[in-house]
Amino acid sequence: MLLFHELHKLLSGKTKWLVLAILLVNSFVFYLYMMPYTKPVAERQLHSQVLARGREYDTLQQALDNLEADVTACAHWGSMEMYQYSDQVAYELKSQYQDAINFAAFIGGFQERAQNMLDFPIFAREGSFAKRNIIKTAADFQALEGLEVYPADGEGLLQMQKFFISDVFLLVLVCFLSFQLFGLDASTGINKIINATPRGGRRLLLVQVGLVGLCAVLCAFLLYGSNLLQTSLLAGLPALSQDIHGIAAFQNIPYACTTLQYLLTYLGWKMWYALGLSLLVQMLAYKLQGAKLAWGILGVASAASFLLWFYLPANPIAKIFRYLNLFGLADTAEVVGNYQNLNLFWFPVELRTAASVMLAAFILVGGGLILYTKPVSMRLALRRQEKPMPEKSRHSLLGYEVRKTIGRQKGAILLLAALLYAGWAGILYQPSPYMLPTDYYYDEMSSSLVGKSGQELQAAMETLQKENESFSIQGQAEAFFKIQQQYMLLTRDPSLPFVNARGWDAVFANKQKDIVLFLVFSLLAIFSVVGLFQMEYRSRMHTLIRTTRGGKVYWYKFGCVCVQSIVFTLLLHAGQLVQYAREYAPAMGDAPARALPLFASTSLPVSIYGMLALVLVQKVLAGLCVTMLLFVLAQFLLSASQFIIGAAVLVLLPGVLLYIANMQYINPLVDILKRAVEPCLTLYYALCSWPSVQARVPVYGFAFLVPAAFGLVAAGYYRWQKR
Repeated sequence: MLLFHELHKLLSGKTKWLVLAILLVNSFVFYLYMMPYTKPVAERQLHSQVLARGREYDTLQQALDNLEADVTACAHWGSMEMYQYSDQVAYELKSQYQDAINFAAFIGGFQERAQNMLDFPIFAREGSFAKRNIIKTAADFQALEGLEVYPADGEGLLQMQKFFISDVFLLVLVCFLSFQLFGLDASTGINKIINATPRGGRRLLLVQVGLVGLCAVLCAFLLYGSNLLQTSLLAGLPALSQDIHGIAAFQNIPYACTTLQYLLTYLGWKMWYALGLSLLVQMLAYKLQGAKLAWGILGVASAASFLLWFYLPANPIAKIFRYLNLFGLADTAEVVGNYQNLNLFWFPVELRTAASVMLAAFILVGGGLILYTKPVSMRLALRRQEKPMPEKSRHSLLGYEVRKTIGRQKGAILLLAALLYAGWAGILYQPSPYMLPTDYYYDEMSSSLVGKSGQELQAAMETLQKENESFSIQGQAEAFFKIQQQYMLLTRDPSLPFVNARGWDAVFANKQKDIVLFLVFSLLAIFSVVGLFQMEYRSRMHTLIRTTRGGKVYWYKFGCVCVQSIVFTLLLHAGQLVQYAREYAPAMGDAPARALPLFASTSLPVSIYGMLALVLVQKVLAGLCVTMLLFVLAQFLLSASQFIIGAAVLVLLPGVLLYIANMQYINPLVDILKRAVEPCLTLYYALCSWPSVQARVPVYGFAFLVPAAFGLVAAGYYRWQKR
């Protein structure tokens, strides 16, 4: 009876819906993450058929020698779609066969190489970590001698292990469940009554600890089990009965292990990690009674663990701090799938063993402190100096609203500071250092055309055509075709000069970057508007304000968020546009904008630099429209959670769908969104990246959007006055 009561309390309110939402978000994000590694069914079928034929040979070398003939035979008897992937499959299988052949040579000469290393004085010093590590590693890998392996495709399995966002989701779920149960008892005071009984306190704690631990293990199974299922469907998994050492990334495992055994070990480790993590978090929540101090300690520990795991180098001593922490213990690719020894007081200790002991310590210490110690009450007592109340406030009503608006935007300010650091440090706005062959040959061929127009351009184009009558290198034909198309557009107006369009396309037509920046701006706007009217409506102060100077207060609030919107837009976009323009196309900025193929149909008499300024103005107007929409929405959805959900559906969800629709992957979801969703989101597309759709949405289209936004604000003012 007690168990069901605690389970009902744990899943009360919005808890179950939050857990379900996190599980669904994890599945959706993992699906997007696996898109670059998704393989068509025909390619996977061809891959498996060729591997099956390869097992008929006596040795792997014979299978490698006959690989191309086997691929051709399987593709010939298969479907036309299989034939399209024959070259790709042959290239991948060559590498996989070579990895399997190298593994046999690697294991066969392991003991000899270890002995040769010990002949060097630097490794043979008695009592040193190097000598002990060499001896232990040779002994651990000795069991793999004579193991027969076959090639396999493990790219999907490898990428699945690198998806650390599921680890973050698991940490969030464990924290929420632990604080939901122990924090609720501490806030209501019921824990003091139960702990006063002879056996009730310990019995209740045992039920609570077991229940939260079981829920954490179940959440881990659902999180990583769904990732494993999607990996199997999207990228494919090796044969379950095949030894996993046939995959190059898993050849450093010191024991014989099939794919099925490794997958079970992977899931088992994740659930073991979830149990240890839950006991540690429960201990903090119980000892500090769910106070903010417990959240603070956990937040600092999580951030420090992530930084240690992400930045520390891979040497035997640094690995102790890199992997034996909250984030490092969840890295199964290193803990389970990669043999390595830690330097503990000059003795080599396997990372998997040390991590297992660490998780066992979490469970024993955390459970013992919960069951056999009492909670403590800790507060930071700060002495405050009494200040006399002023007789009359010298601050204006506008100044008060400004301070109140900025004071509740700590999240937006911190996010903006992080983004500005990323942007000006060259992380967010830095142009790609890679150049495709098509771009390279476009720059090379167009160098003789840039700046020319009319008859001069025609003569230069004829010379270029004579010099490039045939193409033998990849990218030359595409570059020449692109130059031809641009030249045909310029023949409509002979006065227009030829401009290197590649650099300016990176400035004006970088759709994915524009969508990401617009989503970032939307997050900033949501953080800045949330709770704007909550104080007045909850305290019923809006009724008093409305009878005195209600109009001024409303428009002061509106002015504050509009100024913030303009500042956010300029900080996010001005630096990006200037840096891209300086990096890619410092010349020909004074040429007419119609000289670019992107703006060939525009009627605006502006230069390229003028179009750059116009785009910045458009982004400011787009940001104002979104801010006005959120400003009115905040009046109707006074709860912070309701407002964030509503804003996410109205503003963030269309941007995410549009970003997915623009991905250059062969995927059913991308195809559906490209056909069905993208045409319906033209207006949102214009807000994000207007130059990309300026042929469908002219600049004066914003003249109708801005009055509509002000109409929404007027409706909000009417609600403010009448409610």
